[in-house]
Amino acid sequence: MTIEQLYTIFTKYPSVQTDTRKLKEGDLYFALKGANFNGNLFAEEALKKGASYAVIDEVDCIPGHLCGPGNRPRQAQHYLPGNAGRV
Repeated sequence: MTIEQLYTIFTKYPSVQTDTRKLKEGDLYFALKGANFNGNLFAEEALKKGASYAVIDEVDCIPGHLCGPGNRPRQAQHYLPGNAGRV
């Protein structure tokens, strides 16, 4: 995904969230990572709660939607709920 593509999505869905506990229907979910936390693991939950997109950098984090060998970092990608592949 390019920054231009991400910006186009943001203009349609300008509400951004990084915490699934605060997520509202239609929000963009950005999975943040730190030494003790991996937001990628909550991407599926974000989509189930109504996120318009989940922006992740580990493709194995949405069971049943994505596949790949072990949680290797990848280029940021975005997914729609119920979509079996990258948008």
